[in-house]
Amino acid sequence: MSISEAIRKRKSVRAYKPDPIPRQVMTAVLETALRAPSWSNTQTWEIAALGGAFFEQVKTMLAAKFLAGERGKVDVPFPVWTRKFLDRRDENGTRLYNLLGIRLEEKEKQRAWYAKMHRFYDAPNGIII
Repeated sequence: MSISEAIRKRKSVRAYKPDPIPRQVMTAVLETALRAPSWSNTQTWEIAALGGAFFEQVKTMLAAKFLAGERGKVDVPFPVWTRKFLDRRDENGTRLYNLLGIRLEEKEKQRAWYAKMHRFYDAPNGIII
């Protein structure tokens, strides 16, 4: 598959099977990712592949911190969007909530959805870069 085809076929996934990803598959994915270009060939990334009981603890901790109002630190500042992009984000969010059966006034259900994001949408494995 070409890079162009991979980009065109890309999709976001928000539901996962409970089956863990085999270690050799994770290793192959990460070995490929390590060859990505970097600024001045510095390869500044650090990668953690997670799974099993430890990953469950991480997901539980991250969701609890979110629900407690804690916000993590980010390396890249959050963008300042113009109205055009805020409107697009809001339209996409409304469509998603409609698909999930969450009305805009149901703030607790929205919070629960955001907590699920912090649980990696219950994926059995995760990669943090």
